[in-house]
Amino acid sequence: MNKNEVLVRFEGISPGEAGVEVQRLQELLADASPDVSVKLRREHAESMDMGASLVLLLGTPAVIMVAKGIASFLKQRGPRAGDLIVERVAADGRIERFRFNGDSADAARVAEALQS
Repeated sequence: MNKNEVLVRFEGISPGEAGVEVQRLQELLADASPDVSVKLRREHAESMDMGASLVLLLGTPAVIMVAKGIASFLKQRGPRAGDLIVERVAADGRIERFRFNGDSADAARVAEALQS
């Protein structure tokens, strides 16, 4: 099965707040689909926090379920400080970045960001 790696993190909030938000999102996505692997990743190796980023390994069937989970998370979180950033490698090797806030909890846009 073809799996895609996607990095999910927060910008515009403190590292501690980002870590809390990422852990909340990890808990939500862990049960989204058996075709997804969700792992915390530290932004800086010397950091004491558990992790401020999530690395998602997605199988094609998992994209829609994960997109719905992220959209639901954003809707619950609401419009407040900090944007959710989704990064993935495009077919041409470029890093593509997508920015989401509580006002943009659109599952179709999140699904587009997750697909390579």
